[in-house]
Amino acid sequence: MRKQKRKYLLSYTYEIPCYADFTVDATSKKEALAIAKKALKEGRFDNVFPEPDNEAMGRRPSVFVLDPAPEEDCYDTMEELISDGEKTP
Repeated sequence: MRKQKRKYLLSYTYEIPCYADFTVDATSKKEALAIAKKALKEGRFDNVFPEPDNEAMGRRPSVFVLDPAPEEDCYDTMEELISDGEKTP
């Protein structure tokens, strides 16, 4: 029996504490992270400019899983986030 996919909330960080949250459909946190890491490695986040929270402290781009997405999520999917074309900071 195949596991049912659910949405997981992830975050893409470019410079801490700059971030962009998004969701990925996956069967587990491990799979969600693998999907996002593959997209990161392929350079698919290159045109995403995360929202700054304070002063940037420099760090290489990364992705990480936060939690399963809330039922009534208002986050972009990873595909929506990375396919919005060129975004300006």
